[in-house]
Amino acid sequence: MRMESTCSGVRKMMVVVAIGLGLVGCESGPEMYRGKVIAGASSLVMHADAGDSRLKEKGVEGAKVELRLKDRAGEKIVGTATSDVNGDFTLPPVAPRAVTQQLKLSATKEGMLPARADVYAPGVDRVLLVILKSVSVEAEGASAPVDKSSNKPQGR
Repeated sequence: MRMESTCSGVRKMMVVVAIGLGLVGCESGPEMYRGKVIAGASSLVMHADAGDSRLKEKGVEGAKVELRLKDRAGEKIVGTATSDVNGDFTLPPVAPRAVTQQLKLSATKEGMLPARADVYAPGVDRVLLVILKSVSVEAEGASAPVDKSSNKPQGR
């Protein structure tokens, strides 16, 4: 009888340990890099705090984002993403040893000026903020509309 209660106790303990390992020991690895693409007055890439008010702005859907890492052999792509309907995107984290290396992030979208910048891996409370400037139909710096009416006096 004592043997049965000991086995039952061991089984219960094994279940508790298995559940504990399932809850604690199954770490999914480093967090994905989060980012957002918005429209703005100029095209640029920067880090933003998770509470930055610009992250609540309307996002740009369909921007292609590319993350590169420079190593001895040159640059290699470590992640690509396309911004969703809210402008949000995620990129896979780089190798732990590369966190202190500069990364190159670029974003492109038809009808907008591309953005490129050297960045470091964002911390868990930071977001990669990409701002893209829309290419206007009118030439930049164009003068006021030209008046095509003639200033010449009309003949008699």
